[in-house]
Amino acid sequence: MPEHSSARQALTTKEKRDLDIEIAFLEGLTQRDPKYVEALQLLGDNYTQRDRFRDGLAVDEHLA
Repeated sequence: MPEHSSARQALTTKEKRDLDIEIAFLEGLTQRDPKYVEALQLLGDNYTQRDRFRDGLAVDEHLA
């Protein structure tokens, strides 16, 4: 069984750029439709992956 580590690996430059593009896209979607739950969930996850914890928390609070 594979071991799970609580430590995250640092993102590569390409992964950061890809996440930033996805975040911008999801921000546009959720601005047009603030009740688009799936987009909000992805956006919150992406914010967290980019260490934007306050933004991720705001999305989580919006979803709650």
